[in-house]
Amino acid sequence: EAEVASRLEHTDRLASMGELAAGLAHEIRNPLAGIQSVLELLREDLESDTNKVELCDDVLNELGRVNQTLSLLLSSTRPSAPRLTDTDLNQLLDSVRVLLEPGLRRRRVALELRVAPDLGEVRLDALKIRQILVNLINNAAEAMQDGGQITVRAGAFPDREGVIISVADDGPGVPGEQLERIFEPFFTTKLTGTGLGLAIAKSQVEQHGGSLEVESEVGKGTVFFVLLPAPAAEAGPSESNLPSS
Repeated sequence: EAEVASRLEHTDRLASMGELAAGLAHEIRNPLAGIQSVLELLREDLESDTNKVELCDDVLNELGRVNQTLSLLLSSTRPSAPRLTDTDLNQLLDSVRVLLEPGLRRRRVALELRVAPDLGEVRLDALKIRQILVNLINNAAEAMQDGGQITVRAGAFPDREGVIISVADDGPGVPGEQLERIFEPFFTTKLTGTGLGLAIAKSQVEQHGGSLEVESEVGKGTVFFVLLPAPAAEAGPSESNLPSS
């Protein structure tokens, strides 16, 4: 009952965000488009002044960030049904690694992938799951100021259909009071964060009929568990069949 109530509360919050998003899209995006057009015209007239061109580029980049935030908000409030296909998780995770490794190296963060050899193909929306994993890995990397290790594991649930993917880091961990609110829309501890990434990830996992869970210990690290689909009976991450070291 508590889990059902929690999901209903999360759904209600996303519904409220939908009403807000519709207003934001109309009231903010149109004037932003006008501002962007004017700046682009000004930039063309300032080609000989490098400093002013750079200032225009900075402003245009900031406008891009605002548009991206609005897009995230809209995508979380207008969820589309997952497009399920038989997916090779080895290939999916490798594409995530190729995308993120350059940035992770700059942060001195090592990424390790461990997929159970007998996992086979998994029926899921590869684009949505890829987006979720990119978000979880980037969040982990940003939390590790002095570098560290991120390990992504994928394996089947024992004795039944379904898969569990975990993203573990050895970073600073999340204090209990923050952990309780970590999936709330707009809750963030980042100076430049929107607080939408994990709320969207949770919504996308639940669209698959699954659940997104987290465990963390201050000073030791954090683990996110993507459970696909949600188990029929109560089961925790400890019952999973993730590949070990």
